[in-house]
Amino acid sequence: MSVTLVACVSAYKEGDLVHGAIASALKATDRVVVFEGPAGPPIDDVPETDYTRWKDKITLKGGAWRADAEKRTAMVEYVASLALAPPVWGVWVDGDEILENGQYLPDVLQALEWEDEARGATLTDPENLPTMGRPIRIVEPTGLIISCRAKVIRLDLVRRYVVSSSVVESVLGGYMGEGNKPDSLAKWFDDRELFAAKDYAFYAHPPLPCEPFLVHRSWLRHPARRDTRMSDQEMVEFERQTRERGLEVAQ
Repeated sequence: MSVTLVACVSAYKEGDLVHGAIASALKATDRVVVFEGPAGPPIDDVPETDYTRWKDKITLKGGAWRADAEKRTAMVEYVASLALAPPVWGVWVDGDEILENGQYLPDVLQALEWEDEARGATLTDPENLPTMGRPIRIVEPTGLIISCRAKVIRLDLVRRYVVSSSVVESVLGGYMGEGNKPDSLAKWFDDRELFAAKDYAFYAHPPLPCEPFLVHRSWLRHPARRDTRMSDQEMVEFERQTRERGLEVAQ
């Protein structure tokens, strides 16, 4: 079974910066959905974005949402309304991000689907469910490499986003994801046994060649836009949900 891939671009007054996000998303798929609008209080004195260069290459929607999770949920609902043939995978490319090596992402997702088929995964067997998502690395402006578990995901299995782009509720009622986590250099060493019998070997440092990953370019935003960071709001919301609802998410 072949996969369907949709790139979801969440943007708000990114200026020309968002054009890089869109161009990179189009390398992965010709289905690119852009939602332009605030997820929280609106911001003044920031230039609007002109999307006319993309014409019919993207689907553009405008609106305003209370929180980032609500905006992403609206995008999931829009993709669901398209009634695309399953499995429907999504990759989130925010307006201040670039998807690197996106042209190889369909290959990765197809391999996951073949693995699900081989083991007979089905929504009716809680012990053998289809793969819900795949972690993707994000490179921050500082050079820090983090991992996010809910930005490459089976959109047709998502009921809603609970916390920004980190935690989702599935159509089966369970939760998946976690806050963005820095990659561990110690674990990277351990996985490759660099301090054991194979310490003579050379290894490429992640992200690996041809590996799809995201580059965060928040520092290139308009100065009036930089202070509004969904990642900052996300961790506050993640902690609140955990405290008030005892939220538990699958690893």
